[in-house]
Formats: sequence, C-alpha cells, structure tokens
Amino acid sequence: KIKRKESFEKIYFYGNQARFLPSSGPELQRLLVIAKQPDVAAIEIVGHVNYPYHFNQNDSFYIRFNYELSYNRAWSVYNYLVENGVKKEVITFKGVSNTEMKYPNASTESEMQQNRRVEVLVLEE
Repeated sequence: KIKRKESFEKIYFYGNQARFLPSSGPELQRLLVIAKQPDVAAIEIVGHVNYPYHFNQNDSFYIRFNYELSYNRAWSVYNYLVENGVKKEVITFKGVSNTEMKYPNASTESEMQQNRRVEVLVLEE
C-alpha cells in the first residue's frame, strides 16, 4: 500500500547523463533521511526525462535513449541510497522515459526541469 509519493525535482543531472550535479546534494540528503525512517518498508524510485511531444516521438533512437536515461537516473538514486546505508532489499527502481511528464508540451526551461525528476513511492508495512 502506498503511504506517500515524494517528488525530488531538485535532484539535478548533467545533460543527457545519469551523473548528479553538485547542487543535488541537499535534495539527496532529504531523500536519505526519508529512506532511513523506521516506518519505511519499501521504496520505489521512478526516473523521468523531458522530451516534449512536439519532438519526434517515433524515432527509435530517442525512444530507447530516453528509457535508458530515465532508468539510469533512477539507478543512480538507488545506488546513492545503498552506498549511504539503505538496505537494497527495500528499494526498487525503474525508468518511465517521458511517459508521465507534468508538461507534455514544455516550452520553458522551468517546465522542462519539472519533467526531469525523480519520484519516490514510500510504501508502508
């Protein structure tokens, strides 16, 4: 049963990479605090990317690239948690590419940044 959904929009990555920008530190720390709470039974990390619908959605290269990028970004968060003491048995992760964008027709940097995010589902026992 889902207890809560947390969005971590300030976990920033270098462009087209799964490597954190240094400015992600505070948000990663916030996530770590949540992940280590005793009532947290399981965590699902969901990686998202920005690829507005006005771009070619049928290009197989970009379809594969966006899924891999979203997966790798979710994996980076998973890896960060495990390296900082969260039990890997309680964490799952996946990438959903651009299938759940907040702004499907993003035209501003702010909208695009909100599409690039990591969400965490916190599950209770």
